[in-house]
Amino acid sequence: MCITGLRISDVMVGHRCILLLVTILTFLRYSDARCNSNQIECRDGSRCIPYNQVCTNSRNCNDGSDEDPEICKFWKYDDNSCGGNTGQFYDRLSYSGCHTAQEACRRFPSTLDERICKIVASRKLVYNTQPEPTPGMNVCK
Repeated sequence: MCITGLRISDVMVGHRCILLLVTILTFLRYSDARCNSNQIECRDGSRCIPYNQVCTNSRNCNDGSDEDPEICKFWKYDDNSCGGNTGQFYDRLSYSGCHTAQEACRRFPSTLDERICKIVASRKLVYNTQPEPTPGMNVCK
């Protein structure tokens, strides 16, 4: 099959459009917009789960990131204060009741382990086990 009247510039524009489309689709695939506001993305990006399903001893993510022992060490719910296995955090500052992880981080972050709010802010079940550097401690030998 022979295409006549096709210029090199037409082919180059076509390649640029394909590259732009691939870039946009890649961005959308890894965008936070994939999960709704009540959900967090599993580490492998395969699905979104509600925040209250993190660390409940029931695997909801295909990769098991919602039951990652490193995350569950500090992701502790206040089930006794919140009436059972609700997957909520109790507001110990104003005693205003039980809240989801994202509500708790917004309303009373000082009562939670800061690592919970870092994960909530990233909207993905990824925990960096490396400690953050202490400000002002850049000492060179």
